[in-house]
Amino acid sequence: MRGDTSLLIIEDSSDDRYLYRRLLAKYQEPFSSIEEVESAEEALEILQHHRPICCLLDYQLPGMDGLTFLRKLKKLWIDDMIPVVVLTGQGDESIAVQLMRNGAHDYLVKGDLTAESLHRAIGNAVRTCSLQHQLNYMAHFDALTGLLNRALFLDRLQLAIKKAERNSYECSLFYLDLDHFKPVNDSLGHDAGDALLQAVAGRIKSVVRETDSVARIGGDEFVVLLENVDVNITRNVAEKLLEEVNRPTHIAEHEVAVSSSIGIARYPTTAKSAQELLKHADLALYAAKGRGRSTYHEFSQSQKEIWQRKQALEAALPKAIAKGELQPYFQPIVDIPGERLRGFELLSRWPMSDYPNIQAMELIQMVEGLGLMEPFNEWLIDEVCGKAVLWTKEFPDISLSINMPANQFHNTYLVDMFRSKLSRYPIDPSVIELEITETTLMRQPDASIRLLNSLHELGLRIAVDDFGTGYSSLAYLTRLPIDILKIDKCFFLEAQHDERNKKVIETVVALGHHLGLKVTAEGIESDKQWNDAKKSRCDLAQGYLFGRPTPCGSQSLKEFMEHFPRIQRKG
Repeated sequence: MRGDTSLLIIEDSSDDRYLYRRLLAKYQEPFSSIEEVESAEEALEILQHHRPICCLLDYQLPGMDGLTFLRKLKKLWIDDMIPVVVLTGQGDESIAVQLMRNGAHDYLVKGDLTAESLHRAIGNAVRTCSLQHQLNYMAHFDALTGLLNRALFLDRLQLAIKKAERNSYECSLFYLDLDHFKPVNDSLGHDAGDALLQAVAGRIKSVVRETDSVARIGGDEFVVLLENVDVNITRNVAEKLLEEVNRPTHIAEHEVAVSSSIGIARYPTTAKSAQELLKHADLALYAAKGRGRSTYHEFSQSQKEIWQRKQALEAALPKAIAKGELQPYFQPIVDIPGERLRGFELLSRWPMSDYPNIQAMELIQMVEGLGLMEPFNEWLIDEVCGKAVLWTKEFPDISLSINMPANQFHNTYLVDMFRSKLSRYPIDPSVIELEITETTLMRQPDASIRLLNSLHELGLRIAVDDFGTGYSSLAYLTRLPIDILKIDKCFFLEAQHDERNKKVIETVVALGHHLGLKVTAEGIESDKQWNDAKKSRCDLAQGYLFGRPTPCGSQSLKEFMEHFPRIQRKG
């Protein structure tokens, strides 16, 4: 049988088969072919490999009646029932009801058969089955990507665990999340976001086996179930998924780059049930993001405490922002030469007695995950503007810099927020510097240029943070309205042991000066690194050698500078 419009006649009587063909010919139904078999066994053999548009089934077949056939057919095509019209020599309402309950779409008596009734029965059966397929698809598959949805995936997961327990093998569950999906929606629109999700879904399926289950269970969240795999295969698949998903995607004439993080849990090694597998994979995903994203992490039992901590912090964070419990910490930036104060970088901290070691990256990830970026950014901008008002009275040339989170950078509300805040505070906007990582800028370079131009037009200064760790081109660098390049600390760390890193630093400094930019050396922690920064002709320096991030409270600048005895005030 070939094609999707073939008809299968299952009838042991040659006279009846001839009758069906003659009646069908009157309507010239465009079947690609009409196949005939004389037994239910032969029909089931064919139906293992081919799906006709409809079956005409004789109820009384030798060796198997129509009811038994329908039950076997249902097992064969469990997710995709085939339209079946049953034909019988005599009418029996009780049999008809049983047939319909087991998958028959119509029931006709051979003695009453006409071309019209046969044609109508086939047409109704095909249309009814098509509607059932659509409803079944909507109930079990994600409409955007065609992947399994949460409900069907959970069913598959339960079955997989039972099989694994019965056959004594292991399963691996991957929880995959895109790291920078929201900026795509914000800057390019939801159509572009949908196109990216479709591309990611296709890439995930290209890595795993056809027998593996892949589902989309949230906006940019995917899960993958691998059955009967060991830990080495699991890790190999995780690495391939990261490599494949992280490739740039061309959407609407834009090159979009997102990274992904993966959490992994295994049955029965680290979880004993479907719900535990999902929960533990989610915990592992959280840990992967905490390690810098674009990586995978395997669940361990110690992460239960991490999960409890995460839940407590996420419950408390909205109130902390609303009540002003977050604190700004300030790390000094010095001029070269002279070790004189140039300004400070403002870093966000959340002092909590129960959980004292909340890192900046963890805080930002929680803020993003809870959808609190707007109130957080409003607090941050108020803090930097308020300090600028106070400290410029003592030091008119001071600069104060703040970091722009990657997931919010391309959101245009930032321009409106800065415009509104700057109108309320009596400060020169150039006092404030916005730090954006090189990787964030190059994720959507054209959108970055537009947004940076808007921010620069407000009078704000722009610094490219962690320069040298991304993949920006000179062509884009010359188009960006930037004022400062901050060389990533890894170069000064490695320069102590590798002369090539010194050459890289000197090249970046020369490039920055050629473009009229100031260059900052980050991560200066030793006198050796300090000397390297001076020899390479960097303009500014920042690091623990001059001072760690420190809370200020209501201190004046003069009082605050007592925390940093190595630095002289510019006077």
